[in-house]
Amino acid sequence: VSTQSTWEAVVSTQSTWEAVVSTQSTWEAVVSTQSTWGAPPGDGELIHLTRTEEAPVGHEQHASALASILGNASAPVQDGVIRPFNPHSNDQHAAYGVCLRTGDNGRDASELYADHEALGHRWVGPYLAHYPELAFLLEVQGEVMGYVLGCLDSEPFYDWAASTWCPARRSECPRPEGDPAQYNKDEEIYAFFHSPNYMPPPPELADYPCHLHIDIVEKAQRKGWGTKMIERLLAAMAQRGGKGVHLEMWSPNTGAYKFYMRMGFEELLRTTGDYQPLAADQRAEPHVIFPSPRGLSE
Repeated sequence: VSTQSTWEAVVSTQSTWEAVVSTQSTWEAVVSTQSTWGAPPGDGELIHLTRTEEAPVGHEQHASALASILGNASAPVQDGVIRPFNPHSNDQHAAYGVCLRTGDNGRDASELYADHEALGHRWVGPYLAHYPELAFLLEVQGEVMGYVLGCLDSEPFYDWAASTWCPARRSECPRPEGDPAQYNKDEEIYAFFHSPNYMPPPPELADYPCHLHIDIVEKAQRKGWGTKMIERLLAAMAQRGGKGVHLEMWSPNTGAYKFYMRMGFEELLRTTGDYQPLAADQRAEPHVIFPSPRGLSE
């Protein structure tokens, strides 16, 4: 696997807010997937950032750099390990549990959902089913406390999720009736399965079709795991021919913005929650950030 001469990186995922937002110096705290994905905050914008840095030169240096990434990602910290997802185990249930425990803006959402698998079906299950080789779990002292999930090509993935994954959930997630504005949390997700509305990423991200999604429970944050998990996934993407990866975040999370700036990101694009261009008078409003796409291979 070779590395591009410009390693670029981004924050943005998709219309349904696969927002990965970190506040620590090591990609730790993730803005809860669900609140930013399913229902974007009012007066919100999306920000797209970029980062470039010199890559190693020469085949041996490329191989060494990749081995370093993999080695660091696998290094235990506080009796923990980052390991591949095992579809023939209890891993899906464990990952769904992490999704629920981070589903309320990074806090435990167990009391918000009667169906404790609803969030997992919405935000985790499609990745485990379609890209199990790009799913890694953080296990600390025998307990799964985080995951990082990836996709190599976003638009076909959304098409598959809408045509295959969502319909398969409908028998166990009945279509809610009545006014959608009155739906509870479970019903909001059930309604999505019956009328999925994935939107493609903005055209500016066409060269960066991969995206990723990470969640870590609170007690495992600020331990250095976030960086290792993302690097582990980026290496796996590169090995499988990934060309560039993107993420996305909301502008009100100023801690995350500062973190990405310290990481060498540059702002690429700001949009409204549905990826529309911002009017001049909207620049002071919250928005979504797409830190710049990260190249994975030549």
